[in-house]
Amino acid sequence: MKYNKNITLTILIILVSILIFFLAIQKYKQYDGFINKYTINDVYLYIFSWKRVNDNAVKTYNIVSKVFPNTYFINCDEHFNASAFIPSDKIIQLEDSYYFGGQFQEGMRHCPDGKIYGNVVGDVEADKIDWNKMADSLLYAVNNLNAGVFAPDAPNYPNVGEHIEGPYHIVDNTDETIFFIIPELYKKYKNYPYHTKTKYGFGIDVFYCNLTNKMGKRTIRDTSIKVGTDDVHGYNIQHAMEQMGEFLKDIEIYQQ
Repeated sequence: MKYNKNITLTILIILVSILIFFLAIQKYKQYDGFINKYTINDVYLYIFSWKRVNDNAVKTYNIVSKVFPNTYFINCDEHFNASAFIPSDKIIQLEDSYYFGGQFQEGMRHCPDGKIYGNVVGDVEADKIDWNKMADSLLYAVNNLNAGVFAPDAPNYPNVGEHIEGPYHIVDNTDETIFFIIPELYKKYKNYPYHTKTKYGFGIDVFYCNLTNKMGKRTIRDTSIKVGTDDVHGYNIQHAMEQMGEFLKDIEIYQQ
């Protein structure tokens, strides 16, 4: 009888351990080829809008949200009523002092733990992009090619590195026009003050692409998906570059 009780207790312990293991996987979303795969519902995508690009950003949201269900609109124009065009629960309202760095900060903080973060700048030519292809390519790269950062082909960084397969290449930098970051990379830096440290966003792509390499992941670009913007800047490039240098030093020693 004692022998049977010991067997029963052992089986019970094993079953409880298995249950705890799977609950932990669901909680922390540690995706891996033999455990789970990212799906389109695991991607949170943020459209960055500001005064000059409101109309195009709304058009971009309407196109992108048909493919990515978790698409949000970050509005930095205090005088633009985004809720007239977009559901209010999909809007993150900021004020005019927020540029790319601040929008990235608020999108990152809004993105649920364990989800892929992505952003699209509001002046992108969204109607020239195949967003279904974008989604499929992103998911293939993170699930099968060990991508830590993924992006389409952006004009600011034309050089590509090692060819992996098909349209996929390893690159040193992706640009920030459209890019995606897996949670393993950003979780330590989710609450970093990007808005004050790199107001215009310069260096964010550099940091995360470098971090990808340090963590044994790949920075991957799909060269078959071309992206264009109007490439007009409403700020001082020299000041943005100076901020980038200080930002890259500061975030390296950041402790959450």
